[in-house]
Amino acid sequence: MRTNSQGDLLRFEEQTPWIERTGWDKTYHGKSRDVLAALAASSFSRGAGPHLLGRQGTDDLHEDIFSTMEDERKIAAVLEALDVLLDRCEETARKTSRSILCWLRSTHALACYPKPFILVHRPSSRRKYRVLFKRCLLLIFRSYRMDPDTRDRLTGIRFKRKQFRFLEAIWNHESLSDLDAQSPRTRLYLPGTEEDSLGGFTQRRLSHNYSEDEREDDDEENVTESSEEDCEYWSDESQVVRHTGNEEPRGDEQVSQELIELLFGLSLSLCTEQVTDGQPSSTLLVFFSGILGFSSSSETLLPAKSYTPYLSGLLYIQRLLFLEMALPLRDYPTLELSQRPRTKQLERLEVVRKKYMVIGSQSAFEEMISLRSYGRVIARSESPAFLLRWSEDGQTVHCGDLFHISMAEFRLLSKHIVQQTDMLREELMFGWGRFIDLSRLKDDLKNAEKGFSFVTHQENNIDNA
Repeated sequence: MRTNSQGDLLRFEEQTPWIERTGWDKTYHGKSRDVLAALAASSFSRGAGPHLLGRQGTDDLHEDIFSTMEDERKIAAVLEALDVLLDRCEETARKTSRSILCWLRSTHALACYPKPFILVHRPSSRRKYRVLFKRCLLLIFRSYRMDPDTRDRLTGIRFKRKQFRFLEAIWNHESLSDLDAQSPRTRLYLPGTEEDSLGGFTQRRLSHNYSEDEREDDDEENVTESSEEDCEYWSDESQVVRHTGNEEPRGDEQVSQELIELLFGLSLSLCTEQVTDGQPSSTLLVFFSGILGFSSSSETLLPAKSYTPYLSGLLYIQRLLFLEMALPLRDYPTLELSQRPRTKQLERLEVVRKKYMVIGSQSAFEEMISLRSYGRVIARSESPAFLLRWSEDGQTVHCGDLFHISMAEFRLLSKHIVQQTDMLREELMFGWGRFIDLSRLKDDLKNAEKGFSFVTHQENNIDNA
C-alpha cells in the first residue's frame, strides 16, 4: 500500500478493501503527510531545541517551520496534567460497580456486555495506551500554534468553536505562564486560584451540556482570535514516557485543578465532536487516528493487523473519559459537571453511552469500534508481514526485501555453530585443551564403592583432570 508524502490518490490497482474502508487516501489527499506525522510525533524532550515540523523546499515551504522550545515546554506540562486526569479516571473506574462497567463495555443500545470493562494490569500497557492520547494532544496543540493559513494548506485541520475556546484557555492559563521559574515538583501548582485564573474565560463558564446539539459549522474560521492488546508497533512510547511522565507520580495537589478541568473539557470535546456530512474523518479524533496508520517514512500505510492495536488503545482511553463524564467521583466546577449521584447511576450513564458509544451512534468512538472489527476480519486474509521466496535456481531464499541467504552460506551455519561451541568450551575449561573421546568413556554400574564414578575409572584416565 504505497503512496507518497503529499497524499496523492492511489491508483485503481493499488486500492484494497482495507484502504477503501479506512478512506485514508481521500482523507489525506492534498495534505502533507510528513507534516502531519511530525505534528503527532513524540520524539521530543523537555528542554531540548525546537521541534521541526516541515523543511524548506518541501510542500512549497519557503522556510523551515518549527514548534518553538517554549511551546514544547508548555505542551510537555499539559501532558503531565493529562496523566493526573487519567489517574482520576482510573480511580473512578475502580470505584464503579460491576454492572455499570458491563454497560460501559457494551456497544449495543439494549444489552449489556457479560463481562465488565477492566483497567489494564500491566504498567507497560497502561503507558502505551496513554501515549496514544498524548500524541493526539501533541497534534492538537502544535496545530493550534501554527500559522492558520499554513495549517489549513498543509494539514486541513480546523477547530470547532468549543475546542478553540478550550485551547485558548489552557494555553493562556497562568500555571503555564512561567515554567522556567517553577521547579518540576511545584510546576502547575497554584493554591488559591480557583476563582479568577481564567480572566474573561471563566465568566463564560464552559457548559457541560454535551447532550444538546452543537453548531458544528461553528469552526475556527468564525473565531478570528490569534492563533489488553499488546503489539510491536509502539516505537514512540519510550520518548513520551521519558519526557512527559515523572518517575514519581504527581498528585492532584501538585497540579492546578482548573487546568485539569480544562484539559478534561478539551478531551471531551474531541470525543463528543459530531460527524459532519456523514464522514467520521471530519472529527479530529478520527483524523488523528488515521495518522497512526502512516509508516515511519509516511510512504506506506499500515495493514489492518498492524493498525488495529492503536484503535484498542484509543477506545480504552475514550471509555475512561466517557465514564468520568457520566459518573465522576468529584465535581468539576469549571465545566459545571456535578459529582455522581448515589442512585440512578445507570440512567446517567445511558445518556452518554447511547449518544456516543453504541453501534450506529455516528461518533468517533463508534467509527473506531466499527473499523477495529473490520480490521480484525481483514487481518485474517492479509499476507504475512514477510514472504519467503526462492530464486529460480533454488539456491537462494529471500525474506521479503530485508535479506537473502544462499544454500552455501546456510551450510556454513553448522560449521560456525561448532566453532562457537568449541570457543565456549575453551573458555569454560579455562584453556584446558585435553581432548576426550566421549565414545570411549567407560563406567561400571556394578561398582558401589563410595566416591566412584566414571571419572575415577582407571581405563578412562581422566581422574587427574
